[in-house]
Amino acid sequence: QPLDTLTIMKGMGVHTTEVAAGRYLVQWRLPKSTVPKDTLVHIWYGNDTSLEEKFQPNVTESYLWSPSTREVTKVSHTVLETTVPIPQGRYLLQYNPYLLQDYITETPKLELYQYDVLHGERIGIDIFANPIYISDKGRFLLSMQETGWILYDLQMHDQQDLPVDEQAWSMPYFSDANDRVVFTGGQGMLVYDIVAQTATEVKGLKESVTLVNAVVKQLPTRKGQLIQSSVGLSQPILLKQHNALMQTTGYMLWDGEKSFSVIPPVAKQVSLVHFDAT
Repeated sequence: QPLDTLTIMKGMGVHTTEVAAGRYLVQWRLPKSTVPKDTLVHIWYGNDTSLEEKFQPNVTESYLWSPSTREVTKVSHTVLETTVPIPQGRYLLQYNPYLLQDYITETPKLELYQYDVLHGERIGIDIFANPIYISDKGRFLLSMQETGWILYDLQMHDQQDLPVDEQAWSMPYFSDANDRVVFTGGQGMLVYDIVAQTATEVKGLKESVTLVNAVVKQLPTRKGQLIQSSVGLSQPILLKQHNALMQTTGYMLWDGEKSFSVIPPVAKQVSLVHFDAT
C-alpha cells in the first residue's frame, strides 16, 4: 500500500534513512500493550532480560518505501525488535536488543541478522561483541572477539580472522574504496589489505596516532555500539602523533607510501588544525 495510506499517529517521531536502490527505511515508535492500570501485582522474574520494557514499553515499526513505485514493505520483526539502516547501504542490520542481556556487561553482545533491501531476504550472521565497526555503505563489519579482530563480508558471507593484535591496534577505519582497513593505536599505524589479507605496519610511526581527517559516526540504535568509521586514502591523510611521556604533539602527512612532518612535535598544545587535501 502507498505510504500516504499508512496511519502514522501525531507525535510518534518518524525517521527516514535513504538506503540502496533509491529506497528509504521509514521508522517510528509505537506503544506496546501494557499491563492494565488496575492490576495490583506485577511479577518480575530474575531471568528476565528486558526489564527496561517495564518502564518503556515501546516498539519500533520499520518499513521500506520506494518513492518511484510507491511500494511499501514491512521489515519489522516480532523478535528482532531493532532494525538499523546503513545510509546508502544494501543491507539492514536486525537484532533482539535483550537476547544476550545479563545486566553485568554494559554493552552485551548482539546476535545479528542482515536484511537484503534488494531481494527482501533475511539471514542470520553471527554473534558480535560491541563496538561493531561498519564500512561505508555497509558491506563489511569489524568486531573484536575473544580470538582477536574479525572481518565479516555481508555480500559474500565470508569471515576473515585478522592477523592484527587487538591490544596494540584498537581503532579501525575503513578506506573509501573498501579495500583496506587502517588501524591506529599507541604504537603508530597499521594497514590491513582486505583482498590480499596482509597487514603492514607503517614505518616511522612509533607513537600514539590519530587520523585527523577520518569520519566517525555512531549509528542511532538500542543496546549496541554500531560505528561507521572511514578515511579517504585517495588523497594524503593528516596524522596527529602524541607522545604521552614527553607530552608533545606533532602532525604528519601520509600519502599511502611514506609520511613526512607538517608540524614537528611541540610541547605547546595545538588547538586547531585546518586541513585541505586539495
